[in-house]
Amino acid sequence: MTEPTPQLLQEIGDLPHERFVVLDGALFNDLPRELAAVGLGGRPLYFEGADVDIIKAGPFLIRLAAYDSAQRLLNLVGDRRTGVFWSSPAGMDTLYRHLRRLNMVQIALVHEPRQDSDFQTVLFRHADPNVIATMVAVMDADQKREFLGPSPAVAYSAGSLGGVRVLRAGA
Repeated sequence: MTEPTPQLLQEIGDLPHERFVVLDGALFNDLPRELAAVGLGGRPLYFEGADVDIIKAGPFLIRLAAYDSAQRLLNLVGDRRTGVFWSSPAGMDTLYRHLRRLNMVQIALVHEPRQDSDFQTVLFRHADPNVIATMVAVMDADQKREFLGPSPAVAYSAGSLGGVRVLRAGA
């Protein structure tokens, strides 16, 4: 995402209901301070109650109250590979709980897993649009539905992995 592209801004604007973004704090010097400087605030998704520097390095959920807030946010992001935009008809708290549940996921270690030892729990980098593009490409319909949870749509710009994409419930 080198510039706030008209296509990405259009897709963000077309998301139904309230709009949010998840940004990776590790890609910023001090994401909470930088958000405040552009008139936005965020809620950390990892390590609540931990050391403040650890919290700053994790992903943040940010409400985008208006179209101009999406523009300001994309200007802040610049060319950093972060920013997954979510729609939430149930508001921030419901989306926050869903995203916290997505922080850790299980990956099958064998083709046909049958027991707990056939899985490994890993950190899911759901603030990285390249990770989302890669994962969505191999998810079946049930996995996409579980990923979206209460959200009817997610938008992201995956650059060379397919440009601006939108995943909609039922697609």
